[in-house]
Amino acid sequence: MPQNIDIAFKSLIIIPKTSTKIVNIEDIFVSMIDFVKYKLDNGLVLIVHTDYSTPIAAFNLLYRVGSKNEDPERTGFAHLFEHLMFGGSANIPVFDEPLERVGGENNAFTSNDLTNYYITVPTENIETAFGLKATECLALLFPRKASIYKKV
Repeated sequence: MPQNIDIAFKSLIIIPKTSTKIVNIEDIFVSMIDFVKYKLDNGLVLIVHTDYSTPIAAFNLLYRVGSKNEDPERTGFAHLFEHLMFGGSANIPVFDEPLERVGGENNAFTSNDLTNYYITVPTENIETAFGLKATECLALLFPRKASIYKKV
């Protein structure tokens, strides 16, 4: 199991301090959700879970970088970059417009270990999520006035 999946699901399990039972997070995760994992030639790990009980698709793009990767004397860069990623791309200057047109929404969070960008869309529009993230990765725009993020 990729490290980022393990980290993402640790927060869902609460073990009382008085418990002496050791829990293997991977065993719990595997028993909860059936998934197929692929590793692409470029190193990208793709994890696919299919659930036909809902008309909504979730797309998560996790980067294994978070606040633990920062210089302790200069913190906040992981969170700043999270915000900069919403600045659009050369092909799609306003990321939210095409997403909202197909009934989708997006957000992100940064933790100590990772940054997760996620999109939810009606299942028939999952291609929109893939396309938007692909163009963002290929041609990200950074705002000229990055100073607006100083208080983030």
